[in-house]
Amino acid sequence: MYIGFQFIPKGSLTVFAVSIGIGVTALAQMFIPWLMVSDITEDCYLQTGERLDTPFVAILLSCGSLAITVGLIMATIALEIGGYKLGSCTQPDTVGSALRILLSAFTSVLTFIGVVFAWRYPITEDRRKEIAEAINKRKLSRDAQLDEIQRNGSLSNMNGKALLPEESSKPEGLQEENKLLSSELDLSVLLDCRESVV
Repeated sequence: MYIGFQFIPKGSLTVFAVSIGIGVTALAQMFIPWLMVSDITEDCYLQTGERLDTPFVAILLSCGSLAITVGLIMATIALEIGGYKLGSCTQPDTVGSALRILLSAFTSVLTFIGVVFAWRYPITEDRRKEIAEAINKRKLSRDAQLDEIQRNGSLSNMNGKALLPEESSKPEGLQEENKLLSSELDLSVLLDCRESVV
């Protein structure tokens, strides 16, 4: 699509079709790095155990700003070489030729370099699935540990004998209630009920 700009005849409506195609490719060039950042962040989290989303996003945004700055500088240089006249309604044909070369040749070369880097990208689809599975396993094991800690911690912080007296000393109604208890039940509510019964 970028090279197509070099061969569009002057005044041809083909420029609109090529511009739409360039818009699609430019969208891909903007979208793919954000996908790569999420993959890199998850891979880094798997290796280090730390979430470093902010530094990676900051690097991506800095690289994007740098690329825009370099593109504006190159466009300014191309206009100067082409003989752009500031404030003039008509420009020489060399300005159009300079912009065509800049948009077709330079952009194609830079895009090809980007494709080479993307091809060498180490996180393949198989690796991405492995990372996702490992992170899910880590989350499940951590959630299980937190649940176990919460259960053990909540029971250790309470006086078990005061809350759960011996079977022989329990009133008849309370013995039936204890059969309905589960590990997920809020014991503070049970304490209030027992105090009211006593």
